[in-house]
Amino acid sequence: MRASFLAGLLGCSGGAGQLRPEPTFIQVELGTETVGTPEAPLPFPLEAFKVPITVRTLDREQQPHPLDGTLLLKVRPGKIEGETRIQMQGGVWTGELEFRYAFGPTRIWASDDIGDNGRETSFTVGVSEQLNFAFPTIREMQLNDDHETNNLDREFAELRLSDRQVIVTALDAAGFWATDAADPVGGYNGVYVYTFGRPDEEIQPGARLTLLTGNNQEYLATTQLSFPTIEVEAGSKYDLPPMVELDDASDCTETAIEGAEGSQVHITSGTIPADFMQNAEYSEKFTDYAEWPVTVGECTYLVVSNATAPDFYPPDHAGQVVNLTGQLKEIYGDPILVITDADDIVLNTAGPARPPASPKVSR
Repeated sequence: MRASFLAGLLGCSGGAGQLRPEPTFIQVELGTETVGTPEAPLPFPLEAFKVPITVRTLDREQQPHPLDGTLLLKVRPGKIEGETRIQMQGGVWTGELEFRYAFGPTRIWASDDIGDNGRETSFTVGVSEQLNFAFPTIREMQLNDDHETNNLDREFAELRLSDRQVIVTALDAAGFWATDAADPVGGYNGVYVYTFGRPDEEIQPGARLTLLTGNNQEYLATTQLSFPTIEVEAGSKYDLPPMVELDDASDCTETAIEGAEGSQVHITSGTIPADFMQNAEYSEKFTDYAEWPVTVGECTYLVVSNATAPDFYPPDHAGQVVNLTGQLKEIYGDPILVITDADDIVLNTAGPARPPASPKVSR
């Protein structure tokens, strides 16, 4: 067994001289020597990581306390697989804990805050020795089957960049996109970083990021990091990673779209539907959100260009064929192509232009 930390609380739970409920201490012992180090961490546990543990309860004299009751397990950071409650028998529980998505310094916690069997809870907490896991790559952060969440959702996390090639691909008025060029094109390796305003001057397309931390969230089902801490390789100007190509043969299932989310994409020979303003669904999205449709084979994408290409009025080009370059995001199942430069809309047939419609609501 690895040595454990002894944690507990001493105090009063009633009148003067009344001692608090037992247990006073909880020990969490790791049944493995494989804990990693900050210099040589364990791999980021994308799949379930299994570790034997033994939990013991002690009294105020640090002697065994024969608790027959329920304790609650947690792992921070990370997510436990399966049951989080353990049933102590005579003050001891031994078993195997499975968890995933832990990163950096990680500990297993056991707490007495359930109060079963009519007993008074002590609110004692015990923690294990530190395990050390690698920080996740962008791909590892996002790779799962649920397109409306990600593996670090609602965590404040640091991403693994030191041995990667994470390149800024585009900017907008509130942040920027970055792609990890070390992973396959469209392989869950793009992310949006929300900086609450135009990014600093050093953050330009082609810049390589060397540090990226932030509050991870799914904003309308698109992964983004907010309140970020960012460092850039001084003077870096790399080639942009290859774009995701969307053409007649492209897969537009939720899985494929999720894999390309946050990446720079290129649409070849997409068509603006001739009757899209007569289609209630599309006309409402255009009126309310300035989103206009383009079809590519059997797939339809929504495009947002009113802020960056104000001279392009989509209804005037209905029925025409376009080539588009932009950044892909999702809004609750709808793939949205964000145009970041007016030159990224190329018409096969030119048409008249007039000022764009002003959306009622922005999203």
